Amino acid sequence: MINPDSLEYVLKRSNRKTIGLKITEEGLQVTAPLWATNDQVKHAISARSAWILSKLKLWQLRTENRNKASEIWLSKRQIPYLGVYITVVSTGLSNNVVYHGNSVSPSAYDVLQVPEVSYTCAYQTKEYAKQWLKERALQLFDKRIQHFSSIAGVSPTSWGLSSASTTWGSCNSKKRILINWRLIHLEPRLIDYVIAHEISHLKQMNHSQLFWAHVKELMPDFAQARHDIRKHRPGSLPLV
Repeated sequence: MINPDSLEYVLKRSNRKTIGLKITEEGLQVTAPLWATNDQVKHAISARSAWILSKLKLWQLRTENRNKASEIWLSKRQIPYLGVYITVVSTGLSNNVVYHGNSVSPSAYDVLQVPEVSYTCAYQTKEYAKQWLKERALQLFDKRIQHFSSIAGVSPTSWGLSSASTTWGSCNSKKRILINWRLIHLEPRLIDYVIAHEISHLKQMNHSQLFWAHVKELMPDFAQARHDIRKHRPGSLPLV
């Protein structure tokens, strides 16, 4: 059980009727009614010890992951792009983002050059890289959507990039497709699988045998890509 006297938390008073607990970016926050005594607040904390401990562990893990990501940008500055790790460098040689290498078929020797930033503003390096990746995603995904649409004989009414943390793509009843921009991190064949999957939903809004038959028409070897992409999650790519 937690000892409230040894736990750091932010206490706020409000007109609410009960004592509320939540984990914010700063840690544990307790919101108590104006009439609640300090002993009542401590009792509420003790009563929910298990919940608080589990949430604080998750909060600490997220904080460590964010710090680790920042350290990467201050040291290695490498990002996955089309299945290959390229190096990001920040220099004062240009005010533009410049890709040194073949951006269509990258290699591990390729370099993404972004405008120079100060040590204290290293996060801006990540933002430059993120914007470049999104622009590449728009260009590449659009070409692949056109390619598969041509084979399928059906096109989405529109499409766009998403930043979903749990899904790679979606297709709604209005035939609008969303593709997660973080797919640009992965191999082209995995990108193709997600796009072929969503294009197939334009014909079948389900995962029936007929749907998978449509996927196979677009991508005969989709089964391996389907298996491999399950190893990845949008939220597992914290670098950008």
